[in-house]
Amino acid sequence: MSKIRAQISFDDAGATIMPMGSNFTLKDKQGNEITFTLSALLRCMAIAEHEKLVPALPGEFWQQVEAKIKSN
Repeated sequence: MSKIRAQISFDDAGATIMPMGSNFTLKDKQGNEITFTLSALLRCMAIAEHEKLVPALPGEFWQQVEAKIKSN
């Protein structure tokens, strides 16, 4: 598996978040849109947790996420 790093500048202050199936679309006031899959959002959360940018979630949370992914 290769790693890809990306940086996206997006004005998320006041952005609208729209669930679209298993994806989430953010739309800012200027009409810019970006869509993320749920798995991409969870990976971002795991990275933020690892980098100590957000409080750690209970290990049970990640175990439940992993079990859900394996069941699908």
